[in-house]
Amino acid sequence: MSTYTHNGQVTAGPRTLTLVANTVGVLAFVTGILYARVFVSDGMLTTMDGQTNWRCVHALLMLVITLIALVLAWRGVPYAELVTIVGGVSLGVVMATVADNMAWLTAIFYGSPFVIAGLLFAVDHAHDEMESAEILL
Repeated sequence: MSTYTHNGQVTAGPRTLTLVANTVGVLAFVTGILYARVFVSDGMLTTMDGQTNWRCVHALLMLVITLIALVLAWRGVPYAELVTIVGGVSLGVVMATVADNMAWLTAIFYGSPFVIAGLLFAVDHAHDEMESAEILL
């Protein structure tokens, strides 16, 4: 948890990687809440004839699972960042199947916040593991 200044002195404080991962994680969580609001309030869960749109229901379920995994990754639960990454990719794939045009852009738009946050949490977790291994040596 310590950082080095330009003259080699050790200072206490959060690492930049942890700060960036937490910030991007919060932004991805807020984005996910906004996506859920759009799914529920704008009627994406039903089709024009009143039938249930199961692809959007699946996307909402994937979004909820991904948001839970994101919170767990933020709290430091092992492998939660992997679930966040897989959830982001699967959310992008599901949304690409729902989109009428520019499916690849829709997939990137919906999945990337969670994939990026999950990758940052994974790198931060791996860095913490290496740092704790160095302390034990």
